Amino acid sequence: MPNKPTGRKPGRPGEPVELRVLKGNTQRRPINAPLDTPKPDGVPDPPRHLKAAGRAAWDRYWRYGKVWLAETDVSTITELCEIHDEVTRLRRLLDKEGWTQQTGTLPFLEAKATRNLLMQVFEGDDVKVNLVLYQLRQIALDVGDIKSRPHPAYQMLLQVRSRLLPLWIDAHMTPSSRGRANVKVPTTDPLDAWEKGMAK
Repeated sequence: MPNKPTGRKPGRPGEPVELRVLKGNTQRRPINAPLDTPKPDGVPDPPRHLKAAGRAAWDRYWRYGKVWLAETDVSTITELCEIHDEVTRLRRLLDKEGWTQQTGTLPFLEAKATRNLLMQVFEGDDVKVNLVLYQLRQIALDVGDIKSRPHPAYQMLLQVRSRLLPLWIDAHMTPSSRGRANVKVPTTDPLDAWEKGMAK
């Protein structure tokens, strides 16, 4: 059986850059110079269409990746934040409607149209309608006509989440991807220096 794609490059993952800094460059390997790409001053303004979860992720990503993220990474970070919004929306839907759905006769019996039809048949006698629906439910249970399956939104949630790891790797948001990219941890925090300059 073929292995499922994980979004990771084949081979041994790169060593986290934080660990390499602590251990030192004992093997004297050359380190690539950082790319000269324009970096934003602080945290850029988030796109207007992002919701609460996406805006929180936007702020977290830019503050966490302020050392290496450039203006050219805006589209990648935007897509990441859109995924956070979509995950939040799907989870709220599942919490409201349930993570599983019942199939077979039961959804038909619980439909409002079915009750309205029975109310017409029994001339508005709610007691008789409830009794008939109860008996039909018991019959459906006895014959095994009620089954459960995952909510369609759950499959959508899995698909959306599967897009996170490749984007995290592209944005160097995992320890191994930062190690492969030779991302350095500076001795001076550029964002702190910027904030101190603004406070003067």
